[in-house]
Amino acid sequence: MVHAHIARNPLRLDEVNGSFPSVLADIIQKLLSKSPSDRYQSAKGLKSDLLRCLQDITRAPLTASFSNALVGAAGAGESGEGAGHGDGDASAIEPFAIGQHDLSGAFSISQHLYRREGDIKAMLDAFDRVRRGSRELVIVRGPAGIGKSALVEEVAQLLKTDSMFFLSGKYEQHAQSAYSGFKFHGITRKIYSMSARKVDQWRGKIASALGSNGAVVLDLIGELRDLVGRMPPVQVLPALEAAHRFHVTMAKFLSCLASPQHPLVLFLDNLQWADVASLRLLSYLTSRVAINHLLVIIAFRDSECPPSHALHMTLGHIEAANLPILDLSIAPLNLEDIQCMIADTISCSKERANELAVIANRKTAGNPLFVGQFLEEIYNKKLLWFDFGEGMWRWDADEVNKHSSQSQNVMESTLNRIDHIQPIYLNILMKAACIGLEVDVNILGSVVARPEQLKVDLHSLESAGYLVRSSPHIYCFANERFHEAVYSKMEANTRRLLHHEIGEVLLAGREPEELGREVFHVVKHLNEAAELLPEKEKILLARLNLLAGREAMGSTAYDLAFRHLSQGIKVLPSSTWTNDKELVFALYSDAAHCAYLIGQYERAHQLVSTIAETFTEELQSAKVCCIQMEIYAALQRYDEALKRAALCLRKHFGITIDLTPSDSHVQELDAQVMEYIAEVDVTIFHAKSQHQHEGQRTELDDAAMRILQLCMDSAYFVNPNLFASIAALLVLDSFKKGPCQWSKLAYIYYASVLIYRFRRVEKGYQLGKLGYILCKEHMEQFGLASYLYGGWIHYWKSPISESMDILFKGFHQCLSSGHVYYASCCAAQLSERSLFNGEALKATLKKSWRCLEFAKRLQNEDVIIAVETIVRAAAALQESSPEEYDLPESKEQFQTKVYKKSKSSSTLAVYFVTEMQVCFLKDDIAAAEHAMLEAKKHIKETFASLVVVSYHFWSVLVHAAILEVSGYHSEHKAKAAARDGAGAKGGDASLTRSGSGDNEREAGEGKAVEES
Repeated sequence: MVHAHIARNPLRLDEVNGSFPSVLADIIQKLLSKSPSDRYQSAKGLKSDLLRCLQDITRAPLTASFSNALVGAAGAGESGEGAGHGDGDASAIEPFAIGQHDLSGAFSISQHLYRREGDIKAMLDAFDRVRRGSRELVIVRGPAGIGKSALVEEVAQLLKTDSMFFLSGKYEQHAQSAYSGFKFHGITRKIYSMSARKVDQWRGKIASALGSNGAVVLDLIGELRDLVGRMPPVQVLPALEAAHRFHVTMAKFLSCLASPQHPLVLFLDNLQWADVASLRLLSYLTSRVAINHLLVIIAFRDSECPPSHALHMTLGHIEAANLPILDLSIAPLNLEDIQCMIADTISCSKERANELAVIANRKTAGNPLFVGQFLEEIYNKKLLWFDFGEGMWRWDADEVNKHSSQSQNVMESTLNRIDHIQPIYLNILMKAACIGLEVDVNILGSVVARPEQLKVDLHSLESAGYLVRSSPHIYCFANERFHEAVYSKMEANTRRLLHHEIGEVLLAGREPEELGREVFHVVKHLNEAAELLPEKEKILLARLNLLAGREAMGSTAYDLAFRHLSQGIKVLPSSTWTNDKELVFALYSDAAHCAYLIGQYERAHQLVSTIAETFTEELQSAKVCCIQMEIYAALQRYDEALKRAALCLRKHFGITIDLTPSDSHVQELDAQVMEYIAEVDVTIFHAKSQHQHEGQRTELDDAAMRILQLCMDSAYFVNPNLFASIAALLVLDSFKKGPCQWSKLAYIYYASVLIYRFRRVEKGYQLGKLGYILCKEHMEQFGLASYLYGGWIHYWKSPISESMDILFKGFHQCLSSGHVYYASCCAAQLSERSLFNGEALKATLKKSWRCLEFAKRLQNEDVIIAVETIVRAAAALQESSPEEYDLPESKEQFQTKVYKKSKSSSTLAVYFVTEMQVCFLKDDIAAAEHAMLEAKKHIKETFASLVVVSYHFWSVLVHAAILEVSGYHSEHKAKAAARDGAGAKGGDASLTRSGSGDNEREAGEGKAVEES
């Protein structure tokens, strides 16, 4: 019944009774319109249409008696006035356009959507395909105020049926919690509108879908507790495993809603402000799981999403999964559209509206929100007014022109609008604005002056269009700009006091550890009031921010975690460095780690340096050392990373490592490793070692292993012997004391040594594959393991295309775990393989250019150079200009940059091997030979990379081309022909002598080929 009242249009009376006059049916339909803007706006307009009908019925001139008859009809009854006119024939009413005189004098911006018919049809078609079983993504992009949300809301109204689920969420610019856009409202409201039997069915269905992990979804979508009840808390897991569990559980929940009978539409708005964790969930739902009958609509401001924005990487992943995508770029209104909007707003013809439309178009550039603001401005300034005498709107064109030349932004315009709100309602709006874009009525009731009157006040604000009710206890501001304007209306100190009051209400005497995800809402308000807090409350706030930071880390939302941890550091009183060292170390070390994970390396270095000298216990020093090593490696300060590791290992663990080991030392260590695994299956040996040494390892043992494992990144670029020796130490420690979580990576590292250094391909492949499989059990390491195994090991015995699949998974897993440095390494490997594997140049360019934009965010020059090399190579082979891909440097300038900025031989090898390939394919053999000779200088220092194989492959072709150019083949053919002739005349002996001499000559001239 409620749904029908809101969404279903009543049957027209002329459809129920064919003899009923169509004009009267039009009038009744207009009176019953769902949208207020479609109804009569004045009694005068309704009266005019009814009098016109009455005139036709009575076939009499329009007189005052008719007016009296109509106005007094309700009271006159049979008393008579006007009753004599009731003998006419209703079928005599001539058709006419109703509402022509419906002018109320009330100013109201037209809510009709202009220039969007094509977009609406495209979205409706997408929904139709989803209804039949498809799953699709709709992208709605455009600048602020262009009408993205209005477009989706219009489509949602058109799609409203008893069966469809429409869930929407909106991101705020300064959101304090992960997944905030997925905090859907209105699910239970729709279900409770159904019959009791269906409510019970949905309760059981949702509870079954959520299963034992349902609490992770209920923590986000709290209203589901009203339907399914509370669920037991879930087991604490490492960050990546926890995130994966949440993704799976959310997918199961949404899957149970989506069905042929109940298509599901998800709308996520303002994705330019979405946290990285939300983008990963979006990617998972659209590309990793098959939820049919699902339409996902996302909207964002493309002007605030540069190519390096994480959203573009997410969309690239979704596109690669071949999900159907409808991409709508919302265009501004043209002059004719603005004419229509103004004509509908002030009830005049398009021709008359043209004068205002020209001014509005010049001022607003066709942005519909700004057009509406412009009209409101001139109305509020009395430059646009209703002439009741003439029954029409008028304006002063000269004054409007003067006004339009004075620049005023949208925020100023909105503030002017707020000035006209009654103080009692403005006070409620201000307090609501402090709560957020979404307002919980229970929280608002605790801070307003008249809580008993709040329900009535909220209804008034909703009727005025300032708030929108999204569920029984939740109201939302009409749009984020209005919310911002109301919030900015308060004085700063008033805001702080109110935020403090709200924060105290939310905390309500509970212990911080009991808050769970609610901690985000508490710190949001208390952080705003931090300046007002005494020292004791600041310590509590620092602890709350630590909990919020770790909660965000548990969702792999490292950017959000870093913000909370930084705020915790900011409010720490100086006394805590003496009285609460544990809190200080936790905040600084976690903040430094998160800063590293989001690519803020210098800030991470500052944070960890602050605590390095103060906290000197073994495990604390080990944690500090690990963060410093990760930062140094990311900044390409590899020698410093290794020296820091050597110092920590010697000082706290009694382990000495030689930073310049000899060949003989590497061979000695290899001999020790092979004593364990030379004659046995490595998988069986690992299992036996794990069982034999179970429980023998200590925390210090694992901490030392972690430091050694982190040495591998830097050793790879500094010294192949150091890389091999540390890899051997890691493996030997695992064999002697039993494996730990870092042993899995150690197996892959040493597998590369076995293959590249000692040519034991079979044993190396077995060990590397074992490490990769074991890492699947520990998602925190799986991204790095995919990079190492897919980039160094797998292609030795499998097609390169398969290793690219592993690297692609590794790229996204590294992003999920926050290891953006390793993600960039995967991106570089994918780019190199795309070219080496002979993919279409257009696909190589597209893939590599995206990887390049990603690498630039990290400012790692070696990765940037490697990927840019591939982009330039593919562009050159396609006869494209590098400028087309935002690469303005010339070839010579880029080569200079390569020499100047590259920190590793492997990067230089990639550059020159790729240059050799391009020059060869373009038949520039001289340039190819030069590149080959340059590559040869660096290839010996390049370890465990496909570029080594690529070098030998292309070198053979270049040498062959050189020999061909030099005439070697022509000369050889001529001599062979002469030999054939001599053999025919002189017999076998002559042929043997001649052949022997020529073979010696051939071997000498082909020496270079043999070397390759």
